[in-house]
Amino acid sequence: MSVPLIKIYFRDLKLTNSVFVRFGHHLRGKPPTIAKSLKQKLEEQNYQDPTLAFKVNIGFAQPKTSRSQKLTERLKYLKERRADKDLEKLARTQQLTIPLDKVREEWQESGAAQHIKTVAEHYGVFQHLYGDAYFFPQVMLNVRYRQQGDDCFAIVHRGNVIKPAEAAVMPEVSYKANPDSLWTLLLTNLDGHLMLEDSEYVHWFVGNIPGNDVGKGEVICDYLQPFPPKGTGFHRLVFVLYKQEKRMDYGSFKRQQPCLCLEERTFRTQDFYRERQDDLTPAGLAFFQSDWDPSLTDFFHNTLEMQEPIYEYDFPPPYIRPQEWFPLRQPFNTYMDKYRDEKQIAKEYLLKKLKKTHPFRKPDPPPKYPHAFRMDLNLPSWLRVEKKKERLGLPYSKYSSPMASLVLTDSSQLTSDSQHLDFTGGFGACLFREPCIDVLTRDALADSMFLEVVYQELLLTQLIAHSDLMFVWVLVVAILPVETGVLGWVTELTRGRNSRWS
Repeated sequence: MSVPLIKIYFRDLKLTNSVFVRFGHHLRGKPPTIAKSLKQKLEEQNYQDPTLAFKVNIGFAQPKTSRSQKLTERLKYLKERRADKDLEKLARTQQLTIPLDKVREEWQESGAAQHIKTVAEHYGVFQHLYGDAYFFPQVMLNVRYRQQGDDCFAIVHRGNVIKPAEAAVMPEVSYKANPDSLWTLLLTNLDGHLMLEDSEYVHWFVGNIPGNDVGKGEVICDYLQPFPPKGTGFHRLVFVLYKQEKRMDYGSFKRQQPCLCLEERTFRTQDFYRERQDDLTPAGLAFFQSDWDPSLTDFFHNTLEMQEPIYEYDFPPPYIRPQEWFPLRQPFNTYMDKYRDEKQIAKEYLLKKLKKTHPFRKPDPPPKYPHAFRMDLNLPSWLRVEKKKERLGLPYSKYSSPMASLVLTDSSQLTSDSQHLDFTGGFGACLFREPCIDVLTRDALADSMFLEVVYQELLLTQLIAHSDLMFVWVLVVAILPVETGVLGWVTELTRGRNSRWS
């Protein structure tokens, strides 16, 4: 009687303990019902006191409009349009044209300021310019870059991409303003400083602009094109238009023109505005994104006279777990190749491709129905998979080795490379010639020492490109045993060289 009771006791104990086991693995940490979710952890990590962290509008106040009045006007306009028979006829005959200029003007008068503010917050423009401050762009700032040799422009909208080559010259800026007013225009790069994290580069600084005539303003810092370094992604370049209450003195920011010293262009918009917030009010905003292009290499070397900075990420080598005696569910060939020498693997695949590649003929077309061929079921599974890949024209295997990736090229590329090697001369070039392919695969590939000579010669082809064939003859005879197959192969090489390439 005691035995069944003990069995029942251990069975219940096992059930109670199995709560902490999932898919054969023990849960670490607190149970899901007690542990905090990722959302809760992020909220705790990014928590800000609302009494200290709150947004402040530093621009002009948003004009208040009655929503009911706006809705009444819209309904009235729709009623008039629907009653217009001529408009209905043009729409049916597909001859109705929409005046985009009037649509843009209406958008600027209605909801443009709110829309631009929303997009700027999405890109983090206000956060990086002013911290916890923002403004509604009440003045529509139109910026465009004239392209060389053509009457076309690259227009700056709100976050569109403009390449550095397209923004190489000073842009054309226009806006509506009273002729008696004074303005300040700033262009800064929020992500481009090479040394300091919380600083910017000022690319253009014009102050005391009378009305909307930017050309008559005082140039504090001349225009410098965007130069995002390679590997740093997209940079945000922001135009901000300030309305001045009086004539400003920017003597401390005055730079000698042309200013090509990046250290002198270091700028902080937040500090600049904090010192002059009583006399400046941000009113216009436009920004674009720019990333590296090949024209910047010449710009860094010849204009800035500095070495081009390139940012690259050094990936750690892939982790390979320790080898096991009996690996389960692992393909035999790919698992074993993880622990082999990469050069040896590249050598095997190179020789395998040389057997099937002809330097003067196109590669054989793939079979029309690759899976129609009978497969020997006695072969191991990994070998059957490799044969299927070979028929489908897929790579034999996936390697992280750079040498193996050079070997695993298509036949057309190998043929073109062999043709380049063919005109350089030397023993490696002779390997790719037509008379020696069959002899190479029949006699020479059986000897392991000869394979080593072939492989080393293929790697050193460019170094001994113009050497005489007699040197290679002596090298092969001195290293290899004197056998009929090898000497016959070398003799045929010499015959082919003298008959075709002498």
